[in-house]
Amino acid sequence: GSGKGIFERQRSNNVHLFVLRQRDTAMEVKHPNVQVFGSTSKFSFLPILEIKRIVKTSDIDTLHCSLFRSQVFGWIVKILWFPKIKLIFHEQGQIFGSERTNGRIEEKAYLLFLKISQNKFWNF
Repeated sequence: GSGKGIFERQRSNNVHLFVLRQRDTAMEVKHPNVQVFGSTSKFSFLPILEIKRIVKTSDIDTLHCSLFRSQVFGWIVKILWFPKIKLIFHEQGQIFGSERTNGRIEEKAYLLFLKISQNKFWNF
């Protein structure tokens, strides 16, 4: 995908890609700052601690969060530890409400999350 190519062309050592879980359909990204969290669980909250560590040790000032789970985790990291960090929320091409796999509870939770966090991120 184009995002993969853009990331691979980054020459900065202060650009990181952190994947929240392992998947069978993983895409290889060739960059020294790519990390994949060791769990396959969609429900683990442990990646939040790794995001906190990366932000702290690498002096990150912006988190680009793609899709709902990473948006929630980025928001939690901002609220709990790094109030000045900038958040960018990006949907990766999914149009909210268009996925037949989204349940009503998930859609309502997502809308509630966007409402609660709307003054804490930039939405693209």
